[in-house]
Amino acid sequence: MTNKDPFADFLNTNLNDETLSERASIPKEKSLDSDLLEFPELDTKQPSFNLFSEGDIDTNSTERRKSRAATIKMTKEEYRKRLEELNENSEIHNYVIFFGIPDCGKSYIIASLLHYMNAYLGGNTRINKDVATKDEALLYNQMLEMFANPERNVGRTDVRNFFELNILFKPSNDLKAPVEMTFIDASGEHLKRLYEGGNDEYAGELPDYLEAILESDVNCKFVFVYDQSKTKHQPPQSEILKAMYDKVLMMQDKYGKTYPKVLLLSKSDKIPEKIKQKYGHSAKEYALAQENDLRTFAQGFFTERNNKNRSIFYSMGSFTKYDDLDKFDADCPHRLFDWIYTSITGFTVTEKKSWWIRFKQWLLGKE
Repeated sequence: MTNKDPFADFLNTNLNDETLSERASIPKEKSLDSDLLEFPELDTKQPSFNLFSEGDIDTNSTERRKSRAATIKMTKEEYRKRLEELNENSEIHNYVIFFGIPDCGKSYIIASLLHYMNAYLGGNTRINKDVATKDEALLYNQMLEMFANPERNVGRTDVRNFFELNILFKPSNDLKAPVEMTFIDASGEHLKRLYEGGNDEYAGELPDYLEAILESDVNCKFVFVYDQSKTKHQPPQSEILKAMYDKVLMMQDKYGKTYPKVLLLSKSDKIPEKIKQKYGHSAKEYALAQENDLRTFAQGFFTERNNKNRSIFYSMGSFTKYDDLDKFDADCPHRLFDWIYTSITGFTVTEKKSWWIRFKQWLLGKE
C-alpha cells in the first residue's frame, strides 16, 4: 500500500510544459537601480501546481546513501546516468546553487533560510528524506538546531562531498503553489579551481557534479556570496566569482537559458551604518563603487542583457563580540526566500507590503 505524500494532495491540476513556462516567468520590474524586490499583486485566482505525484516518494525505502560524492571527473557512463537522474521530472526540480570562497558564510545563509521557513513562514517545510543522504538529513537537523543553540557550528563543506538539501514547502494558503527546492552549497575550493591554475589537472573546469546540473533541464537559480569582511582575500573574491559567473553565462548561451541570479553581501552587519547610508542602503551601489574590490564582478553582473540580477545586504541578525548569534533577524532570509519562490512560481508567497511600509523599511536599510 502506497502512502500518499501530503504535497500530492494539493489539488489535481494537470501541469504541462506550456503552463509551467508561463507561470515560472519572473514579472518585469520598474527599476534596475533598486534592491527592492517588486512583486505583482496577489492573484486569488492563481492556478495551482501539482508538483508532486503520488509515486515520487517511496516511504518504504530504507536504503540510503551516507553521503554524496563531489566527483571532479566522472566517467562517460556516470555522467550520462547523472543527467538522466536530473532530467527525470526536471520541470518540478529547482536547484538553488550557492557560490563563494571558503568560509564566506554559504552554509550559515542556507541555515538561516531554513530557520526562517520553519519558524517564521506559514506552511509546512520539511526535508525530503527519501532522496536525502544520511549526512544531508543530519545536516538539516544541525542547521535548525544551531538557532536554538548558538554554540552549534555547521562547519565547512567537505571538498570530498557536497550537499543537496531537497526541501519540500507547502504554503498555508491553499491558493499558493507548493514547491520543491534543492539547496546546494558548492565547495569554495572547487570554485577557486575555475580561476586558479597551478598544478591542478582540472584547473579552469567546473567539477562534473556541478556541470551536470547546469547541463540538465532542471531549473537553476544562482546565489553569489561575497564576504565583505575578507576584502584582502587572495586571489580576490571578485575574480573568483567572475570566473563562475562567466561559466554560467557560457551555459546560458549554449542552452538558450536565462538563470535568475542574486548577489548576497554576507556579514553585512559588519559594514558601518554610515557606509550603507553613503550608498543609500543599496547593495548594488555599494558593489559598484570604485573603491570596492567587488566592482570587477559587479559591473558585468548588473548589466547582463535581458536579465534582472539582484543584490541584498545579508545578515542573520546581531552578534556578540565572540561572533555568537545574539538575535535573529528574519528580514534578509525573508527577502531571499521571496526571490527564490517568485522566480519559481511567478508569485510571491507573502502578502505584499504597502508602499509606505516599504518606504520606511528602505529608510531603515531593510530594503
